[in-house]
Amino acid sequence: MNKSEKIDLEMCYKYFVFLNTECDRYLRDGKIKEEEIAQLKIEFDLFIERVKVSDLPCDLKAKIVDLKLKHSYHPQRDDINMIKRLIFGRISDSYSSHKLKKKVEALKNEIKGIPTLIKLNY
Repeated sequence: MNKSEKIDLEMCYKYFVFLNTECDRYLRDGKIKEEEIAQLKIEFDLFIERVKVSDLPCDLKAKIVDLKLKHSYHPQRDDINMIKRLIFGRISDSYSSHKLKKKVEALKNEIKGIPTLIKLNY
């Protein structure tokens, strides 16, 4: 998405369809990487910032601005995860992946109705 491109209803619709597809892909793969979610969060937060200054209808804008992807990425966490892997093995990877999966599921649940909302009301 071009940062200077203006967000309109069609672009907003397409973005949420894309975001739903990405969430489905992450959940289907089963192994969600910390870096993937961190990148998704960066893109999502940029989109939200652009929505805030857009000309979208106020009720839709308010609904979108309230959405959150709750994740913080810390590069040093990779070192900690490496140590956990050495000590606890694959159980550590499964636990980390499970936590990331829950974050993706939460985002998907928040955004799943937005494309339909846009198509039916605007």
